[in-house]
Amino acid sequence: MKVFALLLILFHGFSVLASSKHYREHDGRELLGIKVKGLTKTSESIVINELDVKVGKKITAFDLQESYNRLFNLRIFSEVKLSLKKVKNKKSLLLVTVKVLSGGGSTQFTLGAFDINLLGEFIEVGAQYESLNGSTGFVHWFRNPRLFGHRLRLGYDLWNVTRNRLLFSSSVPSGETAQTIGGYTVNQKRYNVFLDREFIYWF
Repeated sequence: MKVFALLLILFHGFSVLASSKHYREHDGRELLGIKVKGLTKTSESIVINELDVKVGKKITAFDLQESYNRLFNLRIFSEVKLSLKKVKNKKSLLLVTVKVLSGGGSTQFTLGAFDINLLGEFIEVGAQYESLNGSTGFVHWFRNPRLFGHRLRLGYDLWNVTRNRLLFSSSVPSGETAQTIGGYTVNQKRYNVFLDREFIYWF
């Protein structure tokens, strides 16, 4: 298990290095300043805080790629672009351009509750009510991790929910982010029943 986790971390590191090749021409240059464009309601300090590159410090391609990943993974921007401009004395300026995700007028309400030790019997039960743009739905789940006193877990999930999904452009030049071109609403129904056994505490 530990070997698998280590391999996963190494694979992620190599993939980041491979995708950061278009930043390499600025490797070792000093970052002179940062400018952020495209913000509407998000504070600029939020963007600056997520960056792994700092003004007055040396730039590395790895830190630039990680900065891009961190900003995109905030999930409040549909597009993120980092561009650099060389200036004299081996210094570079960084321009961060973002496009804020738009809710499109959607309204969502969620209300639920759960207990992981119902009546002191180590049984988990939960329920959730949802409303998205007037479409109502629910989620209900049950877990018994010690069925008949054994390390057997019996459970089920019931889902009937509505979700918004984004549509992206299919043709994207290398090194650029896909453009958001629209969206749609989908109703999802899912009914799962499962029985599994614990062999070792981590498996």
